[in-house]
Amino acid sequence: MVIAVSVLISPTRRLMAQSRDMAVAEQQLVEVKSENRRLSERVSALSSDSLIEMEARERFGRVYPGDESYSVPESGPIELHLPEVWPFTRVDEALREAATG
Repeated sequence: MVIAVSVLISPTRRLMAQSRDMAVAEQQLVEVKSENRRLSERVSALSSDSLIEMEARERFGRVYPGDESYSVPESGPIELHLPEVWPFTRVDEALREAATG
């Protein structure tokens, strides 16, 4: 009797484990297909001449011969050193609030 039960339990466990593995694999397949679809759409979009031109201009700073290109560097935080006496303390507080808000 014990042997018969163990003979039935082992294949059942294996079958349940395989079912779980199949469910995980199917979910991964759905995700991979979705990502492939998204990437295929991106490839199609990048095949457009106007999009290639826009990417080249924005990401790599490319320009046509004769075009003028300007670069504006990002500015760091403004440092303001005011005396710590009235009325400057009120101005300093207002400026700090404006900078963070």
